[in-house]
Formats: sequence, C-alpha cells, structure tokens
Amino acid sequence: KSEYANGYTLTGAWIRPKLIYYPDKKFRFEIGGQVLKYNGRDEYIAYPWFAAVYRPDKHITFRMGSLNEDQNHRLAEPVMDIEHFMNGNPEAGIQVKFKSQLLKADMWIDWQEMIFKGDPFQERFVFGTVAEFTLIKKSDKSLSVPLTFNGLHEGGEIDTNPNPAQTH
Repeated sequence: KSEYANGYTLTGAWIRPKLIYYPDKKFRFEIGGQVLKYNGRDEYIAYPWFAAVYRPDKHITFRMGSLNEDQNHRLAEPVMDIEHFMNGNPEAGIQVKFKSQLLKADMWIDWQEMIFKGDPFQERFVFGTVAEFTLIKKSDKSLSVPLTFNGLHEGGEIDTNPNPAQTH
C-alpha cells in the first residue's frame, strides 16, 4: 500500500520458447513466441518472436526483428518500467549492441505502430542509446561516464490523422 502507487501482484509464468538456426558462425535466425499466463486468469497473452542476428566479431551485434531488451536496455526505472516485459508488447525493430573494454552501448529503434497510406492513426516508434565509456580501469577500481538518450516519434506523411508529426 502506498499513497503514490496502487499495489498489485504479478504472479504467473512467463516463457519465451524459441528455435535458433545458425547458417554460419556469424549469423542466426530466432523464431518462437513469448507467452505470459497470470495465476487466477483464464487467458494467455502470446506474442510471436522472430529475429535475424548478425555478429561479425565478438564486439558488435546487429539485430532485426524482436529486440533483446534484457535488463530494459539498462535504462533507469523511471524511464523504463522494470516490469515492461510483463505488461507491454515485446519490442521489435532494429538494434545494435557494442561491447569492448572501453565502451558498452545498446542502440535501438522499437517500431510500435507502423502505417499504410491513408491510415487514421500515426506511426510511432521509440529510439534510444545507452552507453558507458570507461575512462580508467584498474584491477579493482574504474571510472566511467554514462550516456543515455531516449526519444519518441509520432506522425507520418501518409496518414490521415490531423495531429502534427512530433519527435520528443
């Protein structure tokens, strides 16, 4: 109980079974689904899962399709709800991850609403970058600089929605 937020309980099961096919060492396809079942509810919430992943070397990974949103892209809780994967649609779009001794970065575009010509609603996508630059790294101490950039775009040229396009 809190004066700032209503209490609730999320008990149940969340699974993401998927098949992974490696045509070579640098490329893989993932296909499957994400299923959520709350205890005490009859319905299942299911989403398809598909991704094409290319990893040209050990430092960089390109992903298209269902995004790897593990740890909510390392975004702070006020920006990304810690339970996002349990109460929102899985993210889908394009993602690039980079990891080396001096830099860790996660850059993505989550396409939430795509449009066709004449649709009455606006397209919508979220984009962001979370990075950490390590300036000094000793055996048990390090100094790093974080960078977080997050945005939202709503609008489009081909929809019939009267609202203007906006990017925040």
